[in-house]
Amino acid sequence: MAIILYNGEIMIQLVRLTTGEEILCKIQNDTTTLITVTDPVQLIPTGEGKISFAPYMSYCAIEKLYIKVEHIMFIVQPEPGLIDKYKSMIGDAPSIETPLQKIIT
Repeated sequence: MAIILYNGEIMIQLVRLTTGEEILCKIQNDTTTLITVTDPVQLIPTGEGKISFAPYMSYCAIEKLYIKVEHIMFIVQPEPGLIDKYKSMIGDAPSIETPLQKIIT
């Protein structure tokens, strides 16, 4: 595997584990036996074609998660809408700043 970069940025990827879990994350590093990911978020099907997000292993403080390659079924590029939702969840989305309002008298 190779680290996937786009315009010098690490791209967000969808990792499907052999357990069936699907994780949106940023792949930071990979070797022939291990990948290192950050900001993992688990996708949870909620029915009728809808998906919910939950922090992966929310009961743990995860800075980096190391996954053995043998536990990975595949890694794919998620669709743009999913990336936008992921970025807003992890606080990576650009924020909209509103100008200060002046009172007109």
